[in-house]
Amino acid sequence: MTDKKIDGGYIMLARRLIESEIFQKPPLYLKVWIYLLARAQHDDYKRLKRGQLSTSIPEIQEAVSWKVGFRTETPSKNQIFRIINWLRNPDEAHDDRNDDRNMIETTKATHSMLITISNYGVYQDSKNYERNANDSMTETTKVLRPKREANNINKNVNNDKNKDSLSPKDDQKEKVDYGKFIEWFNQKTGKRFKKR
Repeated sequence: MTDKKIDGGYIMLARRLIESEIFQKPPLYLKVWIYLLARAQHDDYKRLKRGQLSTSIPEIQEAVSWKVGFRTETPSKNQIFRIINWLRNPDEAHDDRNDDRNMIETTKATHSMLITISNYGVYQDSKNYERNANDSMTETTKVLRPKREANNINKNVNNDKNKDSLSPKDDQKEKVDYGKFIEWFNQKTGKRFKKR
């Protein structure tokens, strides 16, 4: 194993992300969310606090575009704006608005917007997770799965009966004379194997 470090740092994604509302949305929502997490400051820097980033709709459009062959597909401004609005208030269908559920908060700035990711410090701190690499766990984290048997393409229902009827019983087994076999083999191949 090499000691080479990966450039650019990292972000943490909680496993319960797959149970969240954003995972039920179209893939572009998740792509924008991960982009915002990855671009957010991990420490206070200049005028940005931990969990904040300064960006714009065109910048997000460019960052989350994708290739289809040689063509680049770029989401529209309306798509990005709709996703940003949903991240501001993911449960907008409910009348009782809960500000704790907001994933981001936005503030207009000159030629950009300031995005603050809610609870960034909570989700980006390994101490807040039940199991992490810092724990001294002695138990194995890998769950052993039972071995799967290969699919049997023989659709014969009486497979067990057939096995029994095809295999000779102990009293019906042929005795093989290996001496005669080696003689026959030597004649056919021109070899000189010895009998034991």
